[in-house]
Amino acid sequence: MSRPHITRIDGSPGAGKTHQLKNYLKRERDENGVRIGDFRYITFTNAGRDDAVTEVMELFDGSREDIETSVRTLHSVALVEAWDAGIVEDPGEQIITQQTESSKENGLYESFARRHGMHFQGRDLRDTRERDGESGTADTLFQLNEWLTLTRKPAKKARQAPVPLPWSTSRAKKLLDAWDDYKRTARPLRQFEHMDYLDEAITGYLFPSVDVLFIDEFQDFSPQEYLYYKLWRDSGNLSRVYLAGDPNQSIYSFRAGTPFYFEETDASEDVYLSETYRCRSAIADYARSVLNVGPGADTDFNAHFDGGTVKRVDGSRDAHMKAALENALTYESGAFMLARTNSKVWAIRRWLQSHGYPYHVLGTRQRGPWSERMTQMLNALRTLQRGSGGVSAEAVHRLMAHTPQSDLRKQLLDRHGDAYTIESVWKAFTDVNTVGQIVAKLDFESWKRDALRAAANRPAGNSPDELAVGTIHAAKGLERPAVLLFNSYNSHIETQYHENMDIQKEEHRVAYVGATRASKRLLIVNGFFDGPRMTPLERATGVVA
Repeated sequence: MSRPHITRIDGSPGAGKTHQLKNYLKRERDENGVRIGDFRYITFTNAGRDDAVTEVMELFDGSREDIETSVRTLHSVALVEAWDAGIVEDPGEQIITQQTESSKENGLYESFARRHGMHFQGRDLRDTRERDGESGTADTLFQLNEWLTLTRKPAKKARQAPVPLPWSTSRAKKLLDAWDDYKRTARPLRQFEHMDYLDEAITGYLFPSVDVLFIDEFQDFSPQEYLYYKLWRDSGNLSRVYLAGDPNQSIYSFRAGTPFYFEETDASEDVYLSETYRCRSAIADYARSVLNVGPGADTDFNAHFDGGTVKRVDGSRDAHMKAALENALTYESGAFMLARTNSKVWAIRRWLQSHGYPYHVLGTRQRGPWSERMTQMLNALRTLQRGSGGVSAEAVHRLMAHTPQSDLRKQLLDRHGDAYTIESVWKAFTDVNTVGQIVAKLDFESWKRDALRAAANRPAGNSPDELAVGTIHAAKGLERPAVLLFNSYNSHIETQYHENMDIQKEEHRVAYVGATRASKRLLIVNGFFDGPRMTPLERATGVVA
């Protein structure tokens, strides 16, 4: 059996490895006549897939829907194959996640937990490994099941999992078997978690019939994902394979991701890209130091463009935080605020809400209180606060809909085209004198009113799209001109850093990923949280005090 020709692209942050993949795809189109349907372009995340679809659309004729058939995540590829094989009959009814099931009255995870006398909190594997919040015993079981499947390990290896087990190994195996049986029998159609249908695709040797394969972010593959790739590679169907990744950005060990496969997989040729076009020189120098002060790291990472700033911010003082954030928001495409754990992200969100900064949350569809409806009302309130300009009619109507006597208020409005004058809006609110008093009348939860009031008091403030908050993991693959990176661990991560060499290496990679999200301005925020700081950030050089 002949092996395909494999090109491996090892690219630093912002060095153009994804652009290089696109160039190879263009060459395949021009030299080998590859068309939509002749290749698969695999991304690690759905967000990455959306970006890749946009890029690939520049190379081929056809609708976005046409392109999406060839550009997928690895799990999406496996799901389509399992669906075509009749293993999955109705993905909409059969694919379950804790997030989707939690919104159902009798969600599968919750009902299984109750049947077996366990408590279910809905915590994910990363939170439990990092001791970031409380997990129930059922969470531990589901996380154990996920870890064993991703690592391709049998239940007798349960003690190797990065979660504390409250049962004996034999008891854990019985519960795991019961969970598998429950997914098969609790509903008319078998229920699949994402790793379940990937397992079915592996067992059935189910792969797309294509000639060329592209994979981005290969450094994050788990043993399960790598096995699927390896079987596909060796199936005899592929002629050429292009792999892109960066072992220095491998930060998903909590879901069994490891740089080992990218570094050690067979390749016919290697391409190295170490010059970043994203990070200015000051940021690149600092990020290189973050990585290289760790154990066993030695990266050749340099900037194409000079300049940039790396500074510390005193996060213990609101005035300093506000000044740093206001400066970061002067960049047209906005700023990131990144923290190490989800609980710290929640604390940052609460600070933003209380100080009047609308935001959205990376890696989710969550926008805190800032839905489209709330944002429209905020824009109307800001206009009233400024005292000049017209107020969008749609925004005013939304505002009216959530206040008492809304019909009467609408009768008092004097419309001019698609907007109302400020005077007209105030005339409809004859019973109040300030924007804050309007907000007090809105029929929202108090925390939403508080966030809206604080944001309205910043009449020239940012929009939610201009400020994103999230974990470093959620920001991977993304960039902004300015990044506020919160220098804080919890005590468990700090302990693990000093006791476990593999975790220590990964923590330097995590900090490196966080630093390299910034292109022009990197702000290291100290003192916002009590407790230990991120050792990689503390040991690195290149920060201007």
